[in-house]
Amino acid sequence: MRCEYCDVVVADGSRFCDRCGAPIASESILNDTPEPPAFLSPAGWVHHRDAWTGFRVYHPTGWRVETNAGAVTIAEHPASPLRAFLQILRSPNASAQALATKWAHARGQADPSLRITPLGPMDDRRAHLKASAVLHGVPVEGEVTVEARGATAVLKGYCGPPQHMQAAQPLLQTVLASFAPVPSIRKAPWVDSSEGAFRVIVPSSWSANGGIRRDSGAPRGFFEAWGDPNGLMRVRLFADLQQFFEGMGGGGGGMLGALLGALDGSAMMAAAYGGQTAPYLPAPRYIAESLVPRWQSEHRDMQLLGIRERPDLVPELLVKFQRECAARMMTGLSADITVAEALVAYTVNGVPVIERLAVEVTRMGGGMSGVPASWIAEATSRVRAPQISFDRVEPILMGIVLSHEINQGWEQGNRDRDNARAMAAQQDIWARQRQISQTLSETSDIVAGAYWSSQQIHQEHAQARNAAGNYQSDWSQEWSNAMLGWEDRVDDTGQVYSIPAGAERAWRDNQGNLITGGWLANPDPTWHELKPTR
Repeated sequence: MRCEYCDVVVADGSRFCDRCGAPIASESILNDTPEPPAFLSPAGWVHHRDAWTGFRVYHPTGWRVETNAGAVTIAEHPASPLRAFLQILRSPNASAQALATKWAHARGQADPSLRITPLGPMDDRRAHLKASAVLHGVPVEGEVTVEARGATAVLKGYCGPPQHMQAAQPLLQTVLASFAPVPSIRKAPWVDSSEGAFRVIVPSSWSANGGIRRDSGAPRGFFEAWGDPNGLMRVRLFADLQQFFEGMGGGGGGMLGALLGALDGSAMMAAAYGGQTAPYLPAPRYIAESLVPRWQSEHRDMQLLGIRERPDLVPELLVKFQRECAARMMTGLSADITVAEALVAYTVNGVPVIERLAVEVTRMGGGMSGVPASWIAEATSRVRAPQISFDRVEPILMGIVLSHEINQGWEQGNRDRDNARAMAAQQDIWARQRQISQTLSETSDIVAGAYWSSQQIHQEHAQARNAAGNYQSDWSQEWSNAMLGWEDRVDDTGQVYSIPAGAERAWRDNQGNLITGGWLANPDPTWHELKPTR
């Protein structure tokens, strides 16, 4: 027997290849799809075989094949408007015309710029359409074909800027002509047994482990699957998450800052919630400046092969962010999201491996002013395989990653608990504010009452001195006032009053109350101003 991934000879009955760790075909093949006939591709083209979805296709060197939820894109880079695309549709006995109509309706709802017109008559077996849209800000046009094949159907198409289509059309048509179904591997669902929070589809011959942790209060998922006993072929989800606070004066608070506005300052926020204070880094810079140095301390022979931005994934993530904010009753929040992937190489037990890492960085804004802005960097997935087989195994690894699905019932229950905790915390804050306000009011009344009582006592003393005609000498009165913190003022009738020392101006109203103020004060015209005695 031979390993279909690295072509090394393996012993009969082996479940895994001793060289690359891949599952042996006889153990992993499920369906009875025959191998397709050979395709004579142009010189230098790459043969891409996806054993997860079950297809093969050829493409020019330097192009990449991306698969997401069954939709396949072949392009030079993810954001390129010039591309071929295809999708295997599972719709038993549906006509090509019905499938084309359904696809056009779904795509039109997701992309209002899409315009579709039939190219010729449509029937049960084949539908041919002309399409135009705006892709990543660039106007594109192209063609789409739906071919019904009994239990399945294949949607194939291509698009690009109008000025490039005449030259690029033959190349894109050749890419699509090379498409053919191939045998796919046996798969099985793995379900989180701790809380039933999520499930992942894995090859039936693989091992997996995962669940939900609540060490810090908030739930945090973990998942790992491996295809060989040594863990050379491995998938990790929820690989790493870090919370950062940018510091004061950052122009609007983040989502967590808005919820925790009682804390003042990024250092306090970081200390209280396990984050760090750090300037914002978009995903490519976060990988290069934070993750790579950390990994190099773990794998000293690690080499960074490249970092690639994924702006094509951002619109879908923004929709999810707004949907989550609405579900959690958080209004007025916005997010700046960047996505990037890194490819690194290192050795494990002497075997060269390649690892692909996906990182999402979300910078949240629109919160309370004066609260430090926050951003979250998350390594959403890490997949690796022996270098010699990485290109062929990568579709399986990414198929596992993209199969991850959260249990909506669990998610809603978790939101309800979070909303209840947030409401209880808000009510506690309101209660504390009312208590503080009441205490301040009572304290103010006590201080004011004591002040006017003291004023009345000093006024009575002064009146008594005036009535007896027994005045102290000037130096004795000044000494007494200095000790008590008072000074004498006299009104226009010659009546002497004691007021707190240092007042710029003072008055007496018609009820005998004393009022102090500054030079900019605007006294009542009926008040009598008190002048210094000397």
